[in-house]
Amino acid sequence: MRCLLAITVCAVLGAAAMAQDAKNPSAPASGNGATLLFASEFDSANDFLQGMKWKTSWPLGAGVTSNATPGEMQIYVDVRKGDKIAPSPFSVTDSILTITARPTPGLPSPFTYTSGCLSTAGLFSFQYGYAEIRCQAPGGKGFWPTFWMMKWTRNWDDVVWPPEVDIFQASSRINNQYYPAVMSGTKNKPIEAGQFVDTGVDISEAMHVYGFEWTQDRMTWYFDGKPVMQKPSPAGTGVRMYLMLSLAAGDDGEWIGKPDGSTQAWRIDYVRVWDRKPR
Repeated sequence: MRCLLAITVCAVLGAAAMAQDAKNPSAPASGNGATLLFASEFDSANDFLQGMKWKTSWPLGAGVTSNATPGEMQIYVDVRKGDKIAPSPFSVTDSILTITARPTPGLPSPFTYTSGCLSTAGLFSFQYGYAEIRCQAPGGKGFWPTFWMMKWTRNWDDVVWPPEVDIFQASSRINNQYYPAVMSGTKNKPIEAGQFVDTGVDISEAMHVYGFEWTQDRMTWYFDGKPVMQKPSPAGTGVRMYLMLSLAAGDDGEWIGKPDGSTQAWRIDYVRVWDRKPR
C-alpha cells in the first residue's frame, strides 16, 4: 500500500487487539527453534551513520526526494551523503532511534517538510521468517510512519514493485489503529490485501510491538504478541525482501491527509528478524 499512487480501501475490517505491558526485552539469542538473522538495537548511531546496518537514502531511485504517493510533502535527508538542506532527522538517545519530520522553509515546491528514511537495501534481505519492531507512533495530524519490505533487485534504479509488505503503517490522526497489508500482482494491476487493526489503545502514547510472520503458505501480523491478521502468501511474494523505515508527511487521501505544520517524531526501540518466529 505504501507505494500505491492512491490509497483505496474497499472494505474496512476491524480487528481488536489487546495491548500488553510495553517492555524492552533483549533480543533472544538463537535457539527456541529460531535463529536471529538481524538485530538493530540502536545502541549507537553507527547503525546508520557508518552504514553498518542501514542506509539513509531513499532506495527507490528518486534521490533524496520521495513522491511515492501523490501529496507527500517530505524530502528525505540523506545524512551519509552529506545533505545540508536541514538538520539530521535521525538521533539516538538511550538506545532509542528517533526519526523527526519537521517543517523546513526554502524547499523546492511542493515540499514543505524534511524527514528520514532508512533501508537495508544492499545490506540485508531475507525470504521467510519473522520480523518485529518496537516503536511509539508520532502524534499530530498528517504523518505516516511505516515499517515495510520491498523486493531486493540489486539495483536501486531498477525497482520491481510489487511485491510489498507493510508490517506497520499508521495515520497519526487516527491514533488507535494501524494498517498492515501485502501488495502483489503487477505495477499496472496491484492487488492489496490488508485491514485496519483497532488496537484499543493510543499507539502514540507508548511503545508497542508489531510483528510479521512469513512462510511460504501464509503471512501473519501481530500486535503486542497477539495475532491480528492472517493472509495466504500471495503469488509473487516468495522473494528476498529488504527492510525500510520511513516517516512521510501527508498524502492526497483522507486517511493520512495534510500535515498540520507541527514537528513530529517516530521513536523506535529495535528492529529484529529471525528465520522463524521465536517460541
